[in-house]
Amino acid sequence: MGKIKNFVKNHGLDVLSVVILAVVVFCCGYDYYLRSRTSNDYRDVNRTVDNVETRIDRAGKRLESAQAEIKNAELHVKRADETAGKLAERTKRNAEELDECQHIADRMSERSERIQGIIADVEKANQGNGAQADGTP
Repeated sequence: MGKIKNFVKNHGLDVLSVVILAVVVFCCGYDYYLRSRTSNDYRDVNRTVDNVETRIDRAGKRLESAQAEIKNAELHVKRADETAGKLAERTKRNAEELDECQHIADRMSERSERIQGIIADVEKANQGNGAQADGTP
């Protein structure tokens, strides 16, 4: 024990320097250990966050694509609605024209019946006149 006391007495500053150096090295090593451990612990978390961000970006792109498709579909529906309106107007005009044609056909049929009646009356009258002219009763 006396030898240790003499050694410390003669080399006290050296021993203190070595102890301080050991403490500094220990603290730096421990800090490095904690940082590397923390980065290892959070590596999976960071990967997960990166994956989630990537998926969010993909979802955003899909959302934009879906919105574009919806706008495109709205345009098609609008065009179809306009076409349906035009077809309804044309159908209405065609129905009116068909009704007019039907009225014309009905009038022509009535005229035809009257003309046939007139022709029948004329034939009867001719037969009656012809029979008297022939001398037949």
